[in-house]
Amino acid sequence: MKRFTLILTAALMVIPAATYGWTKTYGGENWEQGNYVQPTADGGYIVVGTASDSPVAYTWGDLWLLKTDASGDTVWSRRYRKDNVAMGIAVFETADAGYMVFGNSTPSTKGWLLKTDSAGDTLWTQDYSFLIQSVQPTYDGGYILAADGLVKLDSQGSILWSNSNSYYDSGVAYAEETDGGGFILTGSKCTFWLAKTDSAGDTLWTKLHGVFTDCGCCIRQTSDGGYIASGFVDWDLGRKYYVVRTDSAGEFLWEYNPLYFGLAHTVYEVEDGEYIAAGIRASVQTGGYLVKLDDTGDTVWTRTYGFSPNEFTWIDKTDDDGLILTGQSEGNLWVVKTDSTGLAWSRTISPVTVLEPEYFNVHESMFPAARFTNQSKEEAADFYCHCEIEDRYNSDTSDYYHDSVLVSSPLVPGESIDIEFSEWVCQEEPDSSFPGKATFYAAKEDDEDFGSLGLYKYFTGYPAGIDESGIVVKGPFFKVSKPVGSRIAISYANYPQGFHASVFDASGRKVDVLNSTGKSGTITWEGHGPGVYFIVPETGGDEAQKVVLVR
Repeated sequence: MKRFTLILTAALMVIPAATYGWTKTYGGENWEQGNYVQPTADGGYIVVGTASDSPVAYTWGDLWLLKTDASGDTVWSRRYRKDNVAMGIAVFETADAGYMVFGNSTPSTKGWLLKTDSAGDTLWTQDYSFLIQSVQPTYDGGYILAADGLVKLDSQGSILWSNSNSYYDSGVAYAEETDGGGFILTGSKCTFWLAKTDSAGDTLWTKLHGVFTDCGCCIRQTSDGGYIASGFVDWDLGRKYYVVRTDSAGEFLWEYNPLYFGLAHTVYEVEDGEYIAAGIRASVQTGGYLVKLDDTGDTVWTRTYGFSPNEFTWIDKTDDDGLILTGQSEGNLWVVKTDSTGLAWSRTISPVTVLEPEYFNVHESMFPAARFTNQSKEEAADFYCHCEIEDRYNSDTSDYYHDSVLVSSPLVPGESIDIEFSEWVCQEEPDSSFPGKATFYAAKEDDEDFGSLGLYKYFTGYPAGIDESGIVVKGPFFKVSKPVGSRIAISYANYPQGFHASVFDASGRKVDVLNSTGKSGTITWEGHGPGVYFIVPETGGDEAQKVVLVR
């Protein structure tokens, strides 16, 4: 990997510490997804999901239970399997610091409950004759399950009762207890439906919302006794993000039904009486999607994390008034911690405009550049702006480019900074099937990788010395970038034995040597005072290049 770090500094200033979120992915080459996350008593998080046996999206494998600390670092990880394959649905911490873990297994495709200790070791299991869609705790210490119907469990997972009616024929997607001991449900039966039951699961009323083949995925009681539900509207062209607000009788108040495609997996009310829905946006701005709505359904803010098919599947609140979310990012289990405004650190400072490259422009080399903006409500400093470039012409042999710039001067809310990164040089012959991809993002640490959450542009690259038809037109060459202080980048290409050069000052005295073993690449030279220098290659026949360093 080519790796450089440039530091931008200013006069030292003391600014108040801000609490930033984080984003983490877990897993390997196969498909992994988080389906439920919950804060734990020790300040960390417990996540349950699926670890597939293959890279195919949404396939089952092991039920995966993951314990993290408050920063998202793994404390322990456990995988469980019953019969053939399994998947995790929900997890809840118990009074003994253990966990009740709900999931499904095949080939019977039935529900499965595991009770574990605090380290994830299995204490006992329970099988069910139905497929579990969702689980929520109840005030009596038990659980309510959405399945083929409504199922009530005691604290040990034993069935107390089950109930159904004609609206449940296609399954209940989500259920939770309401004030007064009844339950509110949602799902799909040709259209988006809501149902209210008493404490025994007997139906009090049902309501239909929507006109297409819609589906409710989540529903919560609101502080005024009404309900907020999320899901999707199923059009011929695809699914559309959908949120509906009702009164206590399930009567329609308003809906959030934007033009873009997507799916709102989950929704809940926050302390200010507004609502946050999480899921996936699958239109022009794709990825894991958060939207905050006021009590009239108007948008307060939106946040998009990463690219399609990134998606959030569950959201919960944290003790610091932030949010904790799980789902999947590019096929890996994904956990994101944000502040109350839906910003993780990678979204506190965000790339808002890619300055270089332009879409699908042809580049032998370039200086990637982007504009970064502080989108938070706090001053931000001591962060890194990153650029990653995938050549994608010969991914088996080509190192990818990664440059970072440390910004230590504070950016006030709304302030922007333009960052130019060190030079990138195309090194492989082009493959017309794949363009290059330049991704920009910000991170609190130099070694953090949030590339999947960044802003990107595609471009076309041709190696130095190769024209657009792929014909070699010239031999070895090198060029020197514009100096930044005492630091310069030297890009070279077509040196079979590597690039080797001497550096001379204006008096002819040799002051340094440069050596790089790669056939093509970029190296840096720095640490010398102001003056005129000449870089003279030892092979290749190129003429010396003059460098002027100034303070």
